[in-house]
Amino acid sequence: MRWRFLLAAICKDRRNEHERIEPSSIDATRLQLRPLVVADAEALHLAYGDPEAMRFWDFPASVEVAQTAKRVEQSLSLSPERHAA
Repeated sequence: MRWRFLLAAICKDRRNEHERIEPSSIDATRLQLRPLVVADAEALHLAYGDPEAMRFWDFPASVEVAQTAKRVEQSLSLSPERHAA
């Protein structure tokens, strides 16, 4: 589940239905949580391109970084509610 969805669910009663809340970064000593960006595709390809890591996902491992980038773009284009479906 993406943390964007969680933030949207928490704030849903406080916002207009057409208003979108953009999450900010959360920084700790050894951890940083931030919104996903397409530039993350190269790093994500280590997992998305690994057949063993992807065996329980609903799509096969990416062959190239460009495939991973396309999947990241598709994921970012979906509404947060769609990720919990």
